[in-house]
Amino acid sequence: MKGIKPEFLLYLILIAIGLEFFDRPLFDFNKIYDYFSGTELKPFEFSESSNLSVLYRGISVLIIAPIFEEFFFRKFLFREVLKKHSLTLSILVSSICFSLIHLPSYRNLLPTFIFGIIACLIYNKTNNIFYTIILHFLTNLSWLLLVSYGKSYYEWSYGLNYNFVYWLLFIFGIGLSYIGIKKITVANKV
Repeated sequence: MKGIKPEFLLYLILIAIGLEFFDRPLFDFNKIYDYFSGTELKPFEFSESSNLSVLYRGISVLIIAPIFEEFFFRKFLFREVLKKHSLTLSILVSSICFSLIHLPSYRNLLPTFIFGIIACLIYNKTNNIFYTIILHFLTNLSWLLLVSYGKSYYEWSYGLNYNFVYWLLFIFGIGLSYIGIKKITVANKV
């Protein structure tokens, strides 16, 4: 097991931030469709959570999910499929299975599939499961903070009404994620 390179933490943070902006339209798909079809949009709803609820959710999504899901879907499933099949098929199988465990929310399928692809690429290039665990932790932390305390962020995001700035943030997210992934793969070759 290789040690954790400190610069990789910066790249993982870039990817996590990028994924938040990149995933936003995927999670907002129904609202985007309603907006462009002229359907009246429902007002933004934000549910407050109790501290205990946030604590239990935090333990689940920040500790249990990143560790167990990454060990199963990347370290075990991805590696086992890769022993007998191509890299592409291994990535697809692992990522599809990873996204399917996030049902019943269909809004999660594409973002978790994309996350699975990115995690497989990082794991394949670094052969270090801790990088994908850290990335999983960071993306879940971002989600948890926004769901629990991000009312003003969501109000601002929905207030953009899917205008140029909204889509510019989407492109910015793709760029940040790409830069982070590229930096990890290039830095690992050195």
